[in-house]
This record gives sequence, C-alpha cells and structure tokens, in this order.
Amino acid sequence: MFCYFTTFHISQLSPTGMVRIRHFEFVCRSQGDESTVDKFRVFYQLQSNLGFFSFALCAVKKILITPTRASTTGR
Repeated sequence: MFCYFTTFHISQLSPTGMVRIRHFEFVCRSQGDESTVDKFRVFYQLQSNLGFFSFALCAVKKILITPTRASTTGR
C-alpha cells in the first residue's frame, strides 16, 4: 500500500512503523472497509529518526470506527 506513495525504501521503515501499517489494515478489514493511504494519513504522520522512518499519531484525535447505538446505550 505505501511503497508507491512514499519517498523511502521499505528497508528504512522501523519495525514499529510496519506494525502500525499492518494494524491499520487489520482494523479496516475487520470493519469491512478498504485501507487506503489517504485514510492512513488522517491518523498518522511520517517521522524520521536516525535515518529510519516510522509513523506518529496526528495531534488531532480522529475516530475511524463509530459505535453502534446498541453499544452506546448498553443494550
């Protein structure tokens, strides 16, 4: 998903960065939604540390999954 949209090689991605990508993909799949780079960028921003890249949470809290009415009312 990200290899075509970034300027770094996959070998420069930290293990934590890879875990965040996979976690995002799993969450999208579990909700029956497609994981896209645009959606990922809503929640994460690219960061660099000592020549390796990872993703940090964006400053503004976003919600991908909206709770159902039954889960919010306790029924």
